[in-house]
Amino acid sequence: MRIYSIDFIKILSIYLVIVSHVSLYFLLQSPEDFGVLAARQSGQFGVVMFYMASGYFLLNNRRTDQFSYAYNKAKHVGIALIFWLTFYYFYDNMIIASFTEVEHHNFLAFINLDT
Repeated sequence: MRIYSIDFIKILSIYLVIVSHVSLYFLLQSPEDFGVLAARQSGQFGVVMFYMASGYFLLNNRRTDQFSYAYNKAKHVGIALIFWLTFYYFYDNMIIASFTEVEHHNFLAFINLDT
């Protein structure tokens, strides 16, 4: 059974994240524009809304031990995340760097997306 309000929240949150990513181009053109700054910040709200809508389906089940269910889900997502981060790290540093002039990064700098 579909819950259309949850679908609407996900659609709205996806739209806000896309607007946030597109607004980065305009933010580089005029960094003082308040409308562009507001659109950029709306993406953070969209991410939170998407996680809340996804969390509804994560915890809306008939299991008695919710903690172990959520822990097992998070563990599987974490294993997949570490696998793909390691894969792309070696891909970037061994394959791409051998054909281009891309500099090598250490693994901790590679997973830190703020730098």
